[in-house]
Amino acid sequence: MNGKDWHRGLEDRIGPNFADDVLGWIGAGADRALNHAPIAGCVSVMRAVLEMDDRTERVACFLSDIVLARALNWKTILPVTAQRLTKVMLRDLVTEGQGTELKVQQRILESIEGTIRLSRDLSTRAAALRSIAPKLRAKGSEAAVALFLSEDAVAPSAMLSPMIQGTTIPMTDRAARRFCERLVELDAARELTGRPTFRQYGIVP
Repeated sequence: MNGKDWHRGLEDRIGPNFADDVLGWIGAGADRALNHAPIAGCVSVMRAVLEMDDRTERVACFLSDIVLARALNWKTILPVTAQRLTKVMLRDLVTEGQGTELKVQQRILESIEGTIRLSRDLSTRAAALRSIAPKLRAKGSEAAVALFLSEDAVAPSAMLSPMIQGTTIPMTDRAARRFCERLVELDAARELTGRPTFRQYGIVP
């Protein structure tokens, strides 16, 4: 996030209408985050975007997430800002002043806290999966474990069989189902869908 090329691809994500302004907004938000607080920087860049066009909530939240990630030295931009905000709150941020700003800051803070808790839980579950990996004797289990660690959800019938996604390692449909069931038995993953005809598994808490 803090490398010299971090801004590459921004125009593709936000569109050309803001290309001339976006780096200035982010820079101003980063300055405010440094001199006041990361959340203050988030709100600053959101207000700047919405004052130009109050229909661009998506862009405002995305740039807020960039400012937050840079201020907290996160390696990845996470979709934090929009989680607990409504369109009404974003509109009022421009028209209502400080009272709404404090509410928006509180909602972003709640989202940050929730994201950190989720990250901690996922790290714990990922460590648990790595620890039981040597017990998995199925052919291709190492690659399958790597897939579980990189994806939000894994569908055995599509992502493990007939070939483990991203590899040339074959796995039968039965072996894929059994592998996922074994992870559940070892409490290293859980079934996410509850649908007998199409199951997905993951390490989410």
